[in-house]
Amino acid sequence: MNIKDNILLIGGDNRQEYLYKQLKADGYNISALDVPGITISYDMDEFLDSDSKLSNYNVILLPIPYSKNKHTINSVSDSIGIDYLLELLTPGTIIYGGSMDKTFKEKCHSKRVMVWDIIESDSFALYNSIATAEGAIAEAIIHSPLNLHKANVLVLGYGRCGSTLAKKLVSLNCIVDVCARRNVQKALAYEDGCNSFSFDKLEHKIKTYDFIFNTIPAKVLNKELLTLVKSDVTIIDISSNPGGTDFDICKKIGINAHLCLGLPGKYSPATSAKIICNCIKT
Repeated sequence: MNIKDNILLIGGDNRQEYLYKQLKADGYNISALDVPGITISYDMDEFLDSDSKLSNYNVILLPIPYSKNKHTINSVSDSIGIDYLLELLTPGTIIYGGSMDKTFKEKCHSKRVMVWDIIESDSFALYNSIATAEGAIAEAIIHSPLNLHKANVLVLGYGRCGSTLAKKLVSLNCIVDVCARRNVQKALAYEDGCNSFSFDKLEHKIKTYDFIFNTIPAKVLNKELLTLVKSDVTIIDISSNPGGTDFDICKKIGINAHLCLGLPGKYSPATSAKIICNCIKT
């Protein structure tokens, strides 16, 4: 993306508001549609009734994730259909966004539209894990009556988010255990000051934790495990929707569990916008 591009920013959360302001201040020709805090640019009804508006733009910036339901673009109004947007795209357009599924990418390619998924950038993933980890810790503090200091904490998974989160929890003087599948992940967790173990030991250990953070996008916290946790445990699940926790069981038996999505947009939208900005400029 360069300074000569005509850019349309569509949807999203508070990150997009800061992204719009950042690109505008940097001299980019940018308009906004259905972005929180931005009341200028397109009227929604006018846009939805038009079949030529997108031809004015060679770069489209979609949110992260680009959609929450695979039917509409993730936006305030939730009224911009993905199929409708695809109909309006013109060959040569470049789309930036996050967590774009295979079907959407294939449809874009069939129209000779270039797709760049920010989530797939290693640098973005690393920087974004910091905002996600800080947000997860904030959620834990908000939702629990206990201190994190000297608490027994379990982190499920040791990918980018899991490792960043675990290291921050160690720095807060938590007693951190990491449950991971791969030996190299367990070794890295040990190197970072955590205890680590395999999933075959989870049933035996899970009853000891004050906080459980899940980063694995699979149903790891099932009914059998949830019946074993401490009565005052706080579960913070930051894996992608619908999470890796059986929330129906949690509600039924009174477990304090929360699916926490979009943490960078909630807790650090300005910093997160800078990260996105740096990724799409390079």
